[in-house]
Amino acid sequence: MSRRPFPRTTPPSRLEPVLASVVAAVLAMLWAPRAARFTTDSESYLDVAANLRAGLGLVQQVVDFWRPQLPDPLGMWPPLYPGTLAAFAAFGVPLERAATLVPGLAFVAFAALFHAFALRVTTRPAARIATAITLLSPALGRASGMAWSEWPFLMWIGASCLMLELALGDGRGRHDARRRLWLAVIAGAFAGFACLTRYLGGALVVSAALVLLISSAPRARLAGFLAPALGLPGLWAIWNLRHFGRPFGPALPRAHETMLEVCGQFASAMRWTLLPAPMPPHTLLAVVALAGIAALLVTSLVLGRSRAIAGAFALCFAASLVAARSGASVNPIGERYVLPLIPFVWLAAASTLAWLAARLRAGAALATVLAVVLPCAAGVQTIRELRARPTPALEPRARAALHDELRALLGDGRGPVLSDAAHSVRPATGRAAIEVPEAGFRLRPFLEVDELRWRGRGVREAVFSNASWRGDGDGLALALATARHGAWLAQRIAPGSPSRWTVIDSSAHFVHFALDSAAAN
Repeated sequence: MSRRPFPRTTPPSRLEPVLASVVAAVLAMLWAPRAARFTTDSESYLDVAANLRAGLGLVQQVVDFWRPQLPDPLGMWPPLYPGTLAAFAAFGVPLERAATLVPGLAFVAFAALFHAFALRVTTRPAARIATAITLLSPALGRASGMAWSEWPFLMWIGASCLMLELALGDGRGRHDARRRLWLAVIAGAFAGFACLTRYLGGALVVSAALVLLISSAPRARLAGFLAPALGLPGLWAIWNLRHFGRPFGPALPRAHETMLEVCGQFASAMRWTLLPAPMPPHTLLAVVALAGIAALLVTSLVLGRSRAIAGAFALCFAASLVAARSGASVNPIGERYVLPLIPFVWLAAASTLAWLAARLRAGAALATVLAVVLPCAAGVQTIRELRARPTPALEPRARAALHDELRALLGDGRGPVLSDAAHSVRPATGRAAIEVPEAGFRLRPFLEVDELRWRGRGVREAVFSNASWRGDGDGLALALATARHGAWLAQRIAPGSPSRWTVIDSSAHFVHFALDSAAAN
C-alpha cells in the first residue's frame, strides 16, 4: 500500500467541522418532532436504564419466554447506551427524553468529527461532498430522532478514526512519537467504547489494526491501540461468559435464510439507503450505481493508508453484518442495520473520485457531475420526507394511546405479565413482562410447560394483542392466531376456543387474561 500522502491544496480547516456540526444541529431539530422515536429495541434500552436507576444493576425485566429467569442479566447488546441514559437521568433528565436527546447530540458531534477526519484523508471538495451527502441522508437524519444506539455508535467510530489518522505517521523526534502513541491509545479507547455500544464495533478494531499493520506503524503504536480496543469489550465478554457461557450474550434462534438470501437483503438495504429515490423501472441503474460505489470503495484500499481507514471499516462492517445475520434469526437486514456504513462508504468513494479526478481528464468531469448531483439529490429527498411527515409524528401519539390502554387493563397490579407486547407493558405499567415473540423469532414453540414454569414464578396474568383477528369469525381468528403464535398458544388466546384462558377485560387492541384457569384445562 502506498504511503504517499494525498495531494491537498490547503491545510485542514478548523472552522469547517464546527460549521458541519451546526448544520447537523439544525437538521436534528427538524427531524426530532417528525421521528417515530421509540421501537421495540428502544423500549428495551429504557428498561435496562430504568433498572440501573433503580439500583437493580445491568438486568432486563422484559425477557423472552425461553430465558431462565426474571430479571435477566443484560447480554443481548452491550451496556454503554442504556448506561448513558441512566447517567443523564441521574442529573434529572427524564429517561424517555434522554433516549432521544443522546442520539441527537451524537449526530451533532459525529458531524464535526467526521468532517475533521474527511479533511485529513482527502481533498477539501471531496470531504465536503462526503459530509454533505451524509448529513442530508434521510435515513441518517431520521435516526437522529430515534431512541437507538446507532448515532452514539457512529460518534465513537468517528472519534476513533480521527484519532487513528492523527496517530499515523513517522513521528519525528521522541516527543512527537510519544504524542502519536497516546493518540493511538485514545483511538483504541474510542474503538472500545464503540464495541461497548454495539457488538459490531469489533469491525472497527479489526480494520484499524489491519491499517496500522499495513502502514508499518511502530509496534508500540499498534499495541497502544489494541490494549483499550480489546480490553474494554473484553471486560464485557467476561460478563457474558459468566452469565451465558458465550462472549456475545445469549444464543439466538438459528437463521432461516441462506447466506445468499442475507446478501440479497444487504444489497437491497444498501440500495435504498444510499440511493433513496424510488427507481422501479430503472433497476439496472441501481445495480450499476451500487457496483460503481463498491468499485470505488475497494479502490480506496490501495490508494494510501489514510483513505484505507474508511474503506477497510466499511468492508469489515459489511462482512461482519452479513456473517452475524446469517448465523442468527433476527430482523431482516434493513435500513437501520446499514446506517453505520453510509458515511464511510461515501467518504471512501469521494476520496477515490478525487484521486481519479487528479489523474484522468474524464475523471475530473465525472467527479464534478457527481459532486453536484448527489448532494442535491440527497437534499431534495430529505426536504420531501420532512414535508411529508406530520409534526408531531403520529407514532409517539399512538404509543401513548397504547400505554393508556395497558394501564387501564392491568390496573395497579404488581406481578409480572405474559404478553406479545411486553415491551409496551413495561414502560406503561412499570411491571416486569415476559415476551412471547411471533413464531419466526422463537427458539422453540411456547408450550404448557412454559406457562407452568412462569406461573410458578408468580405470573398470573397475560395480555395479548387482538389486532390480527379482531372482528373476524372464530375459525379465522384461531387460524390467524395459530400462524402467529403456534397451535398451543392460539388455543389459549383465540376467541371461541374451549381451552381459552379466562378473559378479565379487553380494549381496542388487547385482551387481558387470567392464567389460573389453565390448570383446569
